Amino acid sequence: MQKPQPATLLGAIMPSILPVIRDEYRRVLDLGCQRGDTLAELTLPPGAVRVGMDLDVDAVKTGVRERGAAVRFVVGDGHRLPFTSGFFDLVISRVAFPYMDMPVTFAEVARVLRGGGQVWMTLHPMRMALTRMLASLKAGRLHDILYQGYAVANGLTLAYLGRQFRFPLNRRRMESVQTLHGTARALAAAGFTDVQFERRYRGAGHQEEDARYGSVFAVAARKPQPDER
Repeated sequence: MQKPQPATLLGAIMPSILPVIRDEYRRVLDLGCQRGDTLAELTLPPGAVRVGMDLDVDAVKTGVRERGAAVRFVVGDGHRLPFTSGFFDLVISRVAFPYMDMPVTFAEVARVLRGGGQVWMTLHPMRMALTRMLASLKAGRLHDILYQGYAVANGLTLAYLGRQFRFPLNRRRMESVQTLHGTARALAAAGFTDVQFERRYRGAGHQEEDARYGSVFAVAARKPQPDER
């Protein structure tokens, strides 16, 4: 597996931490879009297709009311994307992949991307989970300590075993705190190349969060063209 490099193809615009959009990105999918705020903020070429997908029905309904025809919304599961193979130029996700089985979702993302298309994501730092565990320990919230421990362990199993598992006490729940190594490994296993990253603080208005939790990861990768394989 190649070593991730600091991102150049997809930088991050502050303070929102958004991907830098190229002219050829005309079909963009946001996984875990909520109300479509991120898609609305992106600077895309005229006539670009913006598609948002989320499991939260209420958030999607709100997005439909607020965005109108500017964003096409879909209620769905990131493990089974209801889109034609090779349709999108870019797939983005802001801190939503860690709530999915990332190897499965990355394989689906690779399927719906065209050759040469890219995936871009932000991920919470490990420090956030450890800070929450410490706060829960002081407050005596044992269940939360157990759950955060599971999320950390689930990130480590991806990094070193290449797989993830559901929360044993609630099989409907899946979460992980990702390491850069684990994310890069899962992307490479799904067929992505040119895995890149950058650490970014959230910027103005988020100084307290930045000081407490540390910087977030912005990670980008590319699906090879058919003749590159």
